[in-house]
Amino acid sequence: MALLKGLQNFTDGTIAMKFKTVAGDSDRCSGIVFNVKPNGDWLAMRYNDTENNIVLWEFHNGIRRSVKRGPERTWMLDRAAWHELKTTVDGASVRAWIDGNLALEYTLGSAPGPGRNNAAPNPDLFAENNPVLKPPVSGRVGLWSKTDSTSYFKDFVVSPK
Repeated sequence: MALLKGLQNFTDGTIAMKFKTVAGDSDRCSGIVFNVKPNGDWLAMRYNDTENNIVLWEFHNGIRRSVKRGPERTWMLDRAAWHELKTTVDGASVRAWIDGNLALEYTLGSAPGPGRNNAAPNPDLFAENNPVLKPPVSGRVGLWSKTDSTSYFKDFVVSPK
């Protein structure tokens, strides 16, 4: 994770960057981190080149969990080309776009869906149990990658509303 210096409190607006996920044996991920709290909690919107999907992740109390997953094998991106990942925050509404196409929508504070194999949702994914999922967004922003991913980033633009 690399946090943007000089902007301590992003609430509403747009965060965009261009990326290439060029290597990684375990995973190849590139993402935007936002709502980063002083205690280390955060949200991340990321593209995964091994699953070809977009997922909104949260990190709370030292544990990372997926909040909402976009459809897998939908975004078959050319690793040799630059791609744009854009996240917008408008109140409780969070949206992500890949190369100008809407990829994921989520409303902060909404009840989670069932877990894998229709298991009951994790209690930490309910906003009343997890402050990072409660609106409004209020925190730092930056870039994120995972495990052994090698990602290139450029044109990181944060546009507060």
